[in-house]
Amino acid sequence: VMLISELISEVFIDTDKRIFELRRFSEQTKETNEALRNQQEKFRKVNEELGIQKIMLEAAYNKINSANTETQTLFQIIRYISTELEIGNLMKLITEAIYEAMGLDVCTIILEPEIAGNKQVTYEIHTRLGKGFYEQMSNRIEQGCIEEYMKEEENYIDNQVQPGKYSFLKDRKINSLLIVPLVRGKKVIGALLCGHSQLDYFNGNIMFFETVVAQLLVAIHNASLYSRMQQMAIHDSLTGIYNRGQLNVILEQYTIRASEQKNSVSVALLDIDLFKKINDTYGHLFGDEVIKMVAAKMQEVANC
Repeated sequence: VMLISELISEVFIDTDKRIFELRRFSEQTKETNEALRNQQEKFRKVNEELGIQKIMLEAAYNKINSANTETQTLFQIIRYISTELEIGNLMKLITEAIYEAMGLDVCTIILEPEIAGNKQVTYEIHTRLGKGFYEQMSNRIEQGCIEEYMKEEENYIDNQVQPGKYSFLKDRKINSLLIVPLVRGKKVIGALLCGHSQLDYFNGNIMFFETVVAQLLVAIHNASLYSRMQQMAIHDSLTGIYNRGQLNVILEQYTIRASEQKNSVSVALLDIDLFKKINDTYGHLFGDEVIKMVAAKMQEVANC
């Protein structure tokens, strides 16, 4: 009996030891798991911070890259302005530079009549939306459909374009629209119109387009001076009709054309009767008015 009792006692003691060891192992396992969870949480936070930093670095890179592209485009435009004085060529070069650099779907410069020597609305369109859109935009510009957005001196921005809202963008995937007016002496003389398929595209880049417009105004001023000088070089200052030098150029052109086509050239010369008497009687200012009136009448006949 004593032997059995001792054996049972030893079994209980051994069992208690095993239970204690199991409990200790379980506690150690819990502590290890908790430590692993803490470590995992630290790794997760570090990964989140790295992800945020990566996003910030990518955003910073994109911003720097965008700023670099804008700067290069502005330098390119300034170079165009310094080397080109013909307004049509300038408009083509500048719209193409903006269009390519900013990845736009449409870029248009519009000038009102009588700006830089143009007699009617002048425009230049660059688009990747096809010939149909180009023709539609041209028609809308000539019909004056864009003028209502050019009346104010402030930028017109729509970064959430609703389908069908603008007749000049009808049925086209333009989701962001920017119209920057060209203001000279508190008068709107034209506009830069840009469109992009991306929503909210015109946000952080407005200053770039405003800078482009400022440079464009300089170009228009230079082109206006150049056009005026060209007109002065070939027109008589009193009457506004062609002067002797330009008349010789035109006669040469007509003579060459007539020779090629085997046609004849007719030239009419006229004199104002008693003009000296008019000058002597009424003065040279009155005589100038007579010359201008006769020149205007002859210009009218020549244009018939």
